[in-house]
Amino acid sequence: MKSFGFSRLCQPRKYGGAELPLNVAIDVLSILAGGCAATAWVCAVYTDHAILSSLFSEEATDEVWGKNPEALISAGYHPMGKVERTNNGWQLSPFFWHPIDKHDFSKLQTEVIGIQRRSTAKPVPTGPPPTMTTC
Repeated sequence: MKSFGFSRLCQPRKYGGAELPLNVAIDVLSILAGGCAATAWVCAVYTDHAILSSLFSEEATDEVWGKNPEALISAGYHPMGKVERTNNGWQLSPFFWHPIDKHDFSKLQTEVIGIQRRSTAKPVPTGPPPTMTTC
């Protein structure tokens, strides 16, 4: 997977990735899934996390891929633990993280306590759910 570049489908060209548009990456992953769905799933996870990581500041992306352009990034998307500001900086409460030794960086999401944030969320619609159809 790594030697064929499947983990770098949407990684920025600046770091040696293919920087494919998402629709093209999905086509590649779909073909890959025809041979092995599990491999395609793992490649999709690395693709998604490369896209998200490329949205970070240049300093952050350089830290991830600057010295190792083949670095793999994985993440857990549900918030784990809590972060609170202290006199000495930030305190991260204990959290559960499953040990994975196949990637180089982990992105952690957590709940930040004591920081006011403006919500850009739209109100949840009321009433019955929309009718779902399949083709």
